[in-house]
Amino acid sequence: MGVLMWQACSQGAIPFAGDTNSGDTRRRASINRRLGRPKQCQENLWAVISDCLLNEPELRFEFSAIKKRLSDLQDIRPPPPPPPLIRCIHCNNEFPQDQVDDHEVCIRILIS
Repeated sequence: MGVLMWQACSQGAIPFAGDTNSGDTRRRASINRRLGRPKQCQENLWAVISDCLLNEPELRFEFSAIKKRLSDLQDIRPPPPPPPLIRCIHCNNEFPQDQVDDHEVCIRILIS
């Protein structure tokens, strides 16, 4: 399950793409080499995936526990990014793009 989730987060990348035969795979396992966290994978999701990638099967979570942990993650989504800032060429102040209409006061004062 961990490799499947890793592939989903890495946009379908092949795990250990450099391994060309079963000897490479055994050697990787013998030195305890693990898949790294994909760039697009949030830290809290990586914690779940990482636990699914443990070498010892008895230490891995059962599917019901994985489902619960993933459900819990949905409740703690990060907040959306703030709107982009725009700098007024008249007063040099920055303000959110969605407040452009409110800032027209600065322009009206300069024009008057």
